Amino acid sequence: MNRTRIAFVSCCSLALLAGLAIAQQPSIQPAKPTDLPMPGKDGKMEKLTPEQLAKVQQQIKSMGGDPATAGADPTKEEPVDPANPAAQAVFDKAEHQLGVIGDDGQVEFEFKFTNKGNKTLEFLGQPTGSCGCTVPNLEKLTYEPGESGSIKGKYDPKHRNGPQHTQVTVRTNDPKKPELKLHVKSEVRPIFRVDPQFLNVGQVDRNVGANTSFKIISRREDIKVTQVTPTSPRVKAEMKPTVAVVQENGETVWETPVDLVIDGKAGVGQLNENIQIRSSDPARTISTVVMGEVLGDITVSPNQLSLPGLTPGQAVNNSFKLTSRNGQPFRVLKVEEVSQRGAAPFMKFEAKEDVGSNPQSWTVTITGNAPAQQGTLQGEIVATTDNANDPQMRMRYFGFVRAAQQPQPAAAPKDPWADKPSLLQVK
Repeated sequence: MNRTRIAFVSCCSLALLAGLAIAQQPSIQPAKPTDLPMPGKDGKMEKLTPEQLAKVQQQIKSMGGDPATAGADPTKEEPVDPANPAAQAVFDKAEHQLGVIGDDGQVEFEFKFTNKGNKTLEFLGQPTGSCGCTVPNLEKLTYEPGESGSIKGKYDPKHRNGPQHTQVTVRTNDPKKPELKLHVKSEVRPIFRVDPQFLNVGQVDRNVGANTSFKIISRREDIKVTQVTPTSPRVKAEMKPTVAVVQENGETVWETPVDLVIDGKAGVGQLNENIQIRSSDPARTISTVVMGEVLGDITVSPNQLSLPGLTPGQAVNNSFKLTSRNGQPFRVLKVEEVSQRGAAPFMKFEAKEDVGSNPQSWTVTITGNAPAQQGTLQGEIVATTDNANDPQMRMRYFGFVRAAQQPQPAAAPKDPWADKPSLLQVK
């Protein structure tokens, strides 16, 4: 009889645990605790009594919290039960709007609250921000019933642009809302910025080149553009006169247009060139990036080689293809690896013509073994050809070498009932 009862209670408890696990999945609507059934004396399923329900709820919370409090409203006030004293943190708002701000200084925010409960409200440590840009603070951590306080903080918009959203997490001894999320929102408009941040010119014919442009925008007349410097000889920049522009919101800004010329004859291959922009304020240096690909007589596919997650000595097997873009025949004379920082080459190459291909192409097979030293892999693969216009075709490679993970012995299965034999047992 006792064994039957123990087995029966174990099955019921496992069923409740399974039901709880399903209820915690956000894609499934959780059942109300009062709807949880229990077997009666005749073996039929019956609803829990209030006493049984209270015990189950307490055991659920002791196992990791009450999922019903997820996403709780910080401004909602619950009725106070004189028979069960409890703290209750009620905030005046759940969201603080900073509005449109610059990036030249920290902005303060504040969330006021009152302990609407009938027990001392205790904050379990200082509130925390979702990033280092948001720093909240409380003067003290305990508040008596009816006492008010506030969480004050500062938001640092440095190096940010556009709509921003950070969170402040608050943990207290409020039994119904032990963890709350407060939100700080803003739109950051930098004092000195470039528009657009990235430029994509797509595929560029070497014999034609390409033209594009961008604007440098200053919200202060005294901060002026002093220098625009491309980091590649394939890109030339020309600054135009600065003009004052009144935006839709009525704000006057100072715009400096910049025209860019991509010289295709200066080199074919991937474009990923940085353009440094300096201002009259030495602390305000910004940049933009020009991306694209300059096409010559020969194309490389893929245009870069990824070697992720290699272990020391691991075999490397890969390939890439060189193809005639204009139908003119060519030969691959040599392929070699040029690694950064003078690291020893670890790849070997074999180039073979794809007989009968139209247009003509060559396949380069890559073999070798990853270096023994752990770290980043970065460099170029250079293919030398007999084409007068494209004597060298370059393809970037990148990756890393890390130690192989040691297999861990499988842990013996644990019997949860051996650790907590009374878990979720209801009498």
